[in-house]
Amino acid sequence: MRWDRAPNGTSSKALKKDRAYRLVYECANDCIDGVNSLYGCNGQSIESAHLRSKTPAHESIQKHILRCAFESEPDKHVQKPRAALHELLGQRLDYTGGATTVVPFDEGKVSLPDGLVNPVDLKTVLPADARDILKPERLLADEDVVAFRQSNDPITIYTDEVLKHNKSKRFNFFRMLAQRGLLGLTRRRRGTVSPFFVKKKKGQQRLVLDCRAVNQLFRRPRRPEMGPAESAQRMQTPPQAKHVMKPRRI
Repeated sequence: MRWDRAPNGTSSKALKKDRAYRLVYECANDCIDGVNSLYGCNGQSIESAHLRSKTPAHESIQKHILRCAFESEPDKHVQKPRAALHELLGQRLDYTGGATTVVPFDEGKVSLPDGLVNPVDLKTVLPADARDILKPERLLADEDVVAFRQSNDPITIYTDEVLKHNKSKRFNFFRMLAQRGLLGLTRRRRGTVSPFFVKKKKGQQRLVLDCRAVNQLFRRPRRPEMGPAESAQRMQTPPQAKHVMKPRRI
């Protein structure tokens, strides 16, 4: 695909936008070169391709690849690590008793399971009524609801700076997840989650996934009758109050 679009002005903002579009076209052309190579096209036939008219099938393929390349470009507006963590965890920011700190990816410090993880098939352990709740038609929100959320509450997901800018370390991280059975392949992407890391005790790193954008695809869960355990940590009583908590048999 040729880049024949003239810059929309000479300002720094216009030139920056033009460079971003050029990068998308370069990425799309790299994908097309890879497809041609897999198909077995030689260099001479590729160089003379512009002499032949494109078919509707070629145009459709190029548009699809260009759209995928554009959608894969990371959002340039990225929050500061502390602000992103506060938005993700909210009141649970200090759930370990101290300030939680976002840290850059360090392969030797990330806390992950040892060896291959064999997930449990929930259909084999849950009762029938619980399995019914986990059906996709019960979990996923209606398309118009999803469109409204994405339009009125757009999400900018946060990504670890090291993984975002270092392709080699990003692929190594993906390999770590795949070797443990935590990462697989799909032909159709419904949403995007993004990894980052927070500091654990003894210098280790906890993997956190920013799933806010994907959560917009699901129905709002029903509120449980019992509050979460962390709510007991935030209970406060006046100093002069004399309350006694007694266990209750349920």
